Amino acid sequence: MSNQKPLGIQQNVELKNFSSWKVGGPAEYFLKPKSIDELQSACTWATQQSLPITVISGGTNILISDQGISGLIVHMREFNQVEDVIEDNGWLKVHVQAGAAKSEVLKILLKHKLAPALFLTGLPGDIGGGVVMNAGVGEAIEPREFCEIVEWVEVLQTCSPGICELKKINKKEIQWSYRSSVGWQPGVITRVGLKW
Repeated sequence: MSNQKPLGIQQNVELKNFSSWKVGGPAEYFLKPKSIDELQSACTWATQQSLPITVISGGTNILISDQGISGLIVHMREFNQVEDVIEDNGWLKVHVQAGAAKSEVLKILLKHKLAPALFLTGLPGDIGGGVVMNAGVGEAIEPREFCEIVEWVEVLQTCSPGICELKKINKKEIQWSYRSSVGWQPGVITRVGLKW
């Protein structure tokens, strides 16, 4: 077990710069991963050090204490690529990294004139956050919650002490409720497959 921090991890980074409220103290350890290898290395190190891992991204739905946050804070905003747009037997499938803004998927859905475009209009934040909180709208439209457009979620999970591995979880394995989803934890959402 190595105590040496992986490359990319910083200490005492002010989190107010990553919150829409512009408040909050420092992160004990902070990472903006640019690759799955960098994220996996950092999460493995954090679990070996018994550090909690907290994920933030767009910062639109969090209020950070002035005391800061202990452990490893992972800022996913650089994990923001739309990887695939596939048309398959009448279905549109979009595979996107968790840090991508919902507005990026909105553009694709508008281009294809699909109903989820209306649902995503005005929803702030990123795709990973949409899954975590089963983001949705109050209007009686279809779809109205994230669970209706998700096909699968890829999560970097701790599968044994000090080892983190990627796992793809089907939407049927996740328990969806009002502004919540469980069944994919513990872990860091890395990619999401959307389907309509």
